[in-house]
Amino acid sequence: MPLGATHSMTQELTGIERQLVLDYLIAGNAPITLTPIEAFAFKKTVKPDASKLFPIARAEQLENRAVLLLKASPQAVQAFAGKKVKVQFYFHKLGLYFVTTPKEAAPGLALDFPAVINRIPLAAPPKNAALTAMLYYTNSQPAQQLVCQLAPAYPLFVQPQWSDIDESIQEAAKVYLERAIASSRSSGTAIGNGLFLIPVCHYLAHKDSTVQALAERAEPPTVLFINHERIIFGYTLHGYKMQQGCEYTLKLGFPLQTPVKERAIYITCEAEALYTSDDNERSCACCRYTSIKEEDVRFLYELQNKHRKLQKPC
Repeated sequence: MPLGATHSMTQELTGIERQLVLDYLIAGNAPITLTPIEAFAFKKTVKPDASKLFPIARAEQLENRAVLLLKASPQAVQAFAGKKVKVQFYFHKLGLYFVTTPKEAAPGLALDFPAVINRIPLAAPPKNAALTAMLYYTNSQPAQQLVCQLAPAYPLFVQPQWSDIDESIQEAAKVYLERAIASSRSSGTAIGNGLFLIPVCHYLAHKDSTVQALAERAEPPTVLFINHERIIFGYTLHGYKMQQGCEYTLKLGFPLQTPVKERAIYITCEAEALYTSDDNERSCACCRYTSIKEEDVRFLYELQNKHRKLQKPC
């Protein structure tokens, strides 16, 4: 039976599975990603430059222990040697990880063979989410639906700030921003104060090197921004792709502390502008509402103002 084919609740590999994975790594079939454990602490997302991808040079006995040797530059050795790290990699598209402390060794870093290797769990939906979003599209009959994702790095109903973008990618984000503004001018698309472009540029500039539970897993769009006029989605190369000029139907759900439990809003929107990253891995769709009730416009506007008052000043 292939690794990961069982329905066991445990995430830890069995002894036989662990040996299969180690043989796979020793053969140099897959590069591995190292991320300091400290990078995960108190962070909404891991910084883009916190993780590094390394090729495996070889495996051997070193100081009476079995190790994997990684090819690493002197700068990389300084960044990871002696620090507790999370080692992530794919085994036939299945995301796995273990925790260890690399040591300096030619040609770069030495990792002890792990006693325990775990599967990377599927991301759980956020608890007490301020919004649920269901996207309907009609590429086929009957209409299909996607439950959209939310991401902590893109807080909703608050005013986006440039400081939301990590300094290491702000230059790249600035280039995307300049292009987006130039594109809106040439097309005559109204963008108002343009603040909604900040999460767009953030999403396009951020290259997520985190290993997922499954490689190339098709994921639904992520809601990056929403107000009383528009909603913005981000999606990857392997996710559902939106089309410029197409109209979509949305059901937005907002939790209520009442017996009703949820306020539902039904909207149609048009993807009036698409933006794509230079590596063609990520895209954003800026959708303007084409049909929405007046009371729902007021609800979204008031919700935005309520959160803005709670937002900390810059």
